[in-house]
Amino acid sequence: MTSKFRNPCTPRRTQKTITRHGLPFFYGWVIVAMAFMNMCMTRGISSSFSVFFVAILKEYNWTRAEISGVYSAYVLLNFCSAFFIGMLIDRLGSRAVFPLGALLAGVGLAATSRSRELWHLYLWFGMVTSIGVCAFAWLPNSSAMKSWFSRKLGLAMGITNAGMGLGMLVFIPLSQALIQRFGWRNAILILACIVLGIIGPLNWLLQRNRPSDMNLLPDGDPPEQEAVSKARLMTYPKLETREPPEEFRVEWSIQTAVRTRAFWMLAIAFFCMPMVNFSLILHQMAYVVDKGFDPLYTAWALGFMGVVNSAGMILFGSISDRAGREITLTIAGVSMALSIAALGYLDLTREWALWAYVLLSGLGQGAGATLFPLMVADLFRGYGFGTIMGLLSINVGLGSALGAWILGIIYDRTGSYQPGFILLVLLMAVAIMAVWAAAPRHGPLKPGVRKSGRI
Repeated sequence: MTSKFRNPCTPRRTQKTITRHGLPFFYGWVIVAMAFMNMCMTRGISSSFSVFFVAILKEYNWTRAEISGVYSAYVLLNFCSAFFIGMLIDRLGSRAVFPLGALLAGVGLAATSRSRELWHLYLWFGMVTSIGVCAFAWLPNSSAMKSWFSRKLGLAMGITNAGMGLGMLVFIPLSQALIQRFGWRNAILILACIVLGIIGPLNWLLQRNRPSDMNLLPDGDPPEQEAVSKARLMTYPKLETREPPEEFRVEWSIQTAVRTRAFWMLAIAFFCMPMVNFSLILHQMAYVVDKGFDPLYTAWALGFMGVVNSAGMILFGSISDRAGREITLTIAGVSMALSIAALGYLDLTREWALWAYVLLSGLGQGAGATLFPLMVADLFRGYGFGTIMGLLSINVGLGSALGAWILGIIYDRTGSYQPGFILLVLLMAVAIMAVWAAAPRHGPLKPGVRKSGRI
């Protein structure tokens, strides 16, 4: 016989609650769909510049280093402006910032398509488009996921990040097809129209700042869950006030973090590995086309790297939980080194080398985005993680910008990418050694405590 009385600590989820806004599902999944779309667009804009790089080289007498500098400015400003975009979202909310970012990015792309001078590209793509894209890229969308989900945050973030792979798969070959049909200027203008006509309006119409704006709770919990939480607090006060483990109560600051050897070793890794990844992302299209491959075929091959990249994020994240961060990053680094070797071996008689590069590089590049925050969390567990991660992310921006530019300089000086490829392999080796020296395998550090000679 079923009791008529319910335990207040076991709330009942009702269909009426979930459909109160006329939807048969929690509105947070609309936010996830928007985040997926945003990530697809932002990664598409970033990765497709390698295609426009080739087209601009053909039209103008500018050196590869000069045009690489445009992408370097884009990447550097994109990383550095994330902090200020976060402050703007805290003040205005994502519903206001995302459409404004799309408007700025669309205007920047439209102006880029009319560029006649090199400084036009630096201004409109390297600066204006970069800041606009940053306003609806990974960091703002991740913040939105944290507002809308708690128990299902991992699933929501996984779906969101999958948009990056789709962005590469769609926009690299699409951009090349548009260039061949309409020219590079009109191709960029079409991307601007997509941002202004689809991304901006949909974010303005469908984006919401937080569940409470719609009288909802995270994960779609019913409103009575708030009363349940209060009942639990009254019934089980000791359970609710239980302190977290000591390692999570540690408070880190920039001053204490920079006094550890681990911080500086991670700073080296965060600088070197993006130098490798982003220099390849920019110059890979030009290199393969220089080898005689059809541009559209090359664009499809490199676009497929987005799918492999998404698989690499999942694969290396899973491996790192079992084998450790250092071993996992070493495997990823070896994968990247082999991909660079395959690229150096490429010619029209060895087409397999292109697909070996796509597979190995796609897997290896997926490791950084997954492992970097995990290694910081392993070592600097407790309060202050966000500050330390933000500081180290500046190195990611600097390394990304410098790598793309240096590879262009090397080509201009030598007429070949081969010396640059050797440099990239050496940088990957330095990144791996730095992570082993940081030693996330030893667990969390403690501020001011000398442990294993690491402070």
